Amino acid sequence: MLLTGLLLVSGVLVVVIQTPGYRRGGFDGAFWRLPLADQLDQIGEKNREWWWVAGWSVVGVVLMTGGLVSLAALLGEAGEPALSFSGAGVYLVAMAAWMFGLAVSYAAMSEAAKQKRATGETPSWVAPLGSAAYVSEVTWVIAANLAYILVGVAVLATGLLPSWAGWSAVGIGAGLAVLVALTRYAFPQMSDLAPFALGVAAILEAL
Repeated sequence: MLLTGLLLVSGVLVVVIQTPGYRRGGFDGAFWRLPLADQLDQIGEKNREWWWVAGWSVVGVVLMTGGLVSLAALLGEAGEPALSFSGAGVYLVAMAAWMFGLAVSYAAMSEAAKQKRATGETPSWVAPLGSAAYVSEVTWVIAANLAYILVGVAVLATGLLPSWAGWSAVGIGAGLAVLVALTRYAFPQMSDLAPFALGVAAILEAL
């Protein structure tokens, strides 16, 4: 139980480490509203920060995935295998979508930035890939939050963790899934609230 909680919480904290890289590179909300050519110019100038964000994102999500799969196994042993393993399966699909989006958005846009610096022209192939990356990120957030709902219900059904953790996962997951569907904006950082709540609850339960 302690390892499960540590994986979930450390995954969230690692993702938070991205923040300095985002700020140094200027990759905030305003960045994503810039024209593509201006985005590529900024990536070309701040390539180290661009890859800093990507690297820590991978580490954080892998840790959270390990924690959620571990929690699903514990919930299955506690008597709720259907919901817990369904949640873990949905989360793995979500992670695959996110990894695709990360590979496209970071690797492809980094390469496009290099080509633009060399030629002065925005590569024609990068815009469609950027759209695919956005779709994969939205898919990631919706699927991940659906997974949190399933795991949260399993927590409530088994009593493996305190009820506040289960209700937190259900409420955050449902609220964000609806919000993303309505706004078409991913809110990726807010999606870390549910695994953080589950992780804290698991750590407290183990102590």
